[in-house]
Amino acid sequence: MSGIRPSGLRRAAILLVLRAAVAAAAEVHAPEYEVKAAFLYNFAKFVEWPPGAERNLHAFRICLVGDDPFGPLLTQTVAGKTVQDRPIEIAHPDSAPELGQCHMAFISRSQVRQLPRLLAGLAGASTLTVGETEDFAREGGMITFHIEENKVRFEINAEAAQRAGLRISSQLLKLATRVTQ
Repeated sequence: MSGIRPSGLRRAAILLVLRAAVAAAAEVHAPEYEVKAAFLYNFAKFVEWPPGAERNLHAFRICLVGDDPFGPLLTQTVAGKTVQDRPIEIAHPDSAPELGQCHMAFISRSQVRQLPRLLAGLAGASTLTVGETEDFAREGGMITFHIEENKVRFEINAEAAQRAGLRISSQLLKLATRVTQ
């Protein structure tokens, strides 16, 4: 090989999959939450958690907060896949301490009134927060889904991620419709 390391090839392949998901989102033939489930999985591949942020050494936890709009889609999307060499576990935390044990938290629309409290409760935790309400990023969330021209898109609040000690890949930042610094 011409100087490309296997890890570089793996990262390039993952980027191609993420770009394919963006292309698939271009025409929302798939249900909205099928596309969002694919994005959640791929977001995890392009974020680095700080050393010491290992909440659960056995699984990478994606938590759903509030109503679960995915049904079985998210579980099916991540079945048999890993993040950071760990199997993915889907959880539905009931309390703030449990939420702090999540690597990623998808906060559904049903929690719009609780959003400030939820995000404040995660302050200082290295949890990637993803939501779908209009003010999610302005409230301090990290990645916000939105529909633009019948396509699932996302914006990134890089400042909120940095405060949590998370490093979002420049490749993922390039795919966002907007990045807040």
